Amino acid sequence: MIACVGGVNTLVYLGINVAARVVYLGTVRGEQLGLDDPATRIEPSQELNIARRVDDVRVRVRQEIRRLKPVAIGMMRPRRYAGWKWADAFDRSTLEAAIMIAAVEEGVPCSVVRAEDAARAVPAAPTKVVEQAADRWGVEPQPQWKDRVWAYATAMALAKEDG
Repeated sequence: MIACVGGVNTLVYLGINVAARVVYLGTVRGEQLGLDDPATRIEPSQELNIARRVDDVRVRVRQEIRRLKPVAIGMMRPRRYAGWKWADAFDRSTLEAAIMIAAVEEGVPCSVVRAEDAARAVPAAPTKVVEQAADRWGVEPQPQWKDRVWAYATAMALAKEDG
């Protein structure tokens, strides 16, 4: 697998992983990971109140959708969420809602991709994705790899589903 973004006229899939109140982005063009894409994550501004913070994320995700022009967007659904604090679940849900609204506003299909399906696209066991994906794809782990790898795996799952 070759890392590529610019100059390739192939379908773009955008994978998103929300982790620790940050939106991580990963793209796949055809079967190539977009490792050199400048957009790696969207971190909500903590200075804004919750409503403005969610809207800010929506606006920033829309900007990325317009720039990338994906044919589909997938949000990774974690395997385990039992034991989450209500505040953590609320933060994740509001960010996911902002992403879905941005996708609808831009007319791009958006779906939820189970972690198991994203892992199958690597291919790796769900518990081994972080450790095995870079080796399987023949790339070097990127900054924030443990969270971004799930965005890439999600995008890869979308691409394979369409392929």
